[in-house]
Amino acid sequence: MRATRWLGLAAPVIFALTVAAAAVSLMARWPYQFGGHGSRAHMFADFVQSGTALAPPLLILVIFGVSAVLVTRRDAWGTVGCVLILALSVLMVAGSAGEALAKATPDVPRAVQIFSGVFGCAAALVLAPLAVVSIRERRAGRRRPGLPAGDNSAPAAGSSPY
Repeated sequence: MRATRWLGLAAPVIFALTVAAAAVSLMARWPYQFGGHGSRAHMFADFVQSGTALAPPLLILVIFGVSAVLVTRRDAWGTVGCVLILALSVLMVAGSAGEALAKATPDVPRAVQIFSGVFGCAAALVLAPLAVVSIRERRAGRRRPGLPAGDNSAPAAGSSPY
């Protein structure tokens, strides 16, 4: 359960950093650059629909936050959180790389676009492998309910320890 614990630590930290990046991007009025160009005049509406230069759209951010909480659970909802984190990691790479490689505009400094790409891709490279290994750990733990869990908790009810 080592990967599950690391994912339970990494996902909330990366989520908090992404929320902070969204706040900075909104305060600095840095609109999204990937998939078109956002408007400084409609920053919040653009954030809800398309994100900012440093953060994904609001709905994706909310799903990420819920997933970051779910991965800390040891039941089926924890596995759902892991699967969501894995899917969001793929989206994170696509969006972050797209933001970094988007054509520069006067609205967003080029360094901000590059930082967005580096941060998003690095975060995805941390989250995706942890999510995959965590899913595997969870599946392995379910297949052998009679064996004690890796954290030395008692065997599942109704199962023989032998």
